[in-house]
Amino acid sequence: MLPDTLGYKKYALTDQDGYIEQLHFSSANEHESQHLEALPENLNAGTTVYAGKGYSSQANRQRLREKGLKDDIMEKASRSQSLSQAQKARNKLLSKMRYVIERVFGVLYRKFSGKCAS
Repeated sequence: MLPDTLGYKKYALTDQDGYIEQLHFSSANEHESQHLEALPENLNAGTTVYAGKGYSSQANRQRLREKGLKDDIMEKASRSQSLSQAQKARNKLLSKMRYVIERVFGVLYRKFSGKCAS
């Protein structure tokens, strides 16, 4: 069900082929880093979780460790510290894997104008 607001954000969990396994919605004014906890409890230990820079936080990385999930969250630079060359290279590698989920959102937007039924 969509939040009762003017705007919302979509979050999706897909398998490695891009088939949607779970959709999650939140109000547009909520930061995405707070929604990694919406991952289902039944993910197998060792499952790799790919996520963008918006999910980069110690709390999210700890949550993945506690669930036995592999952390492939992209690194995010801070105001006081830029990314190292190794972190930039890792982000570039991860961005090539994240095309699966980006393709899902592209199809949703193209076929449904970004709208989802509640």
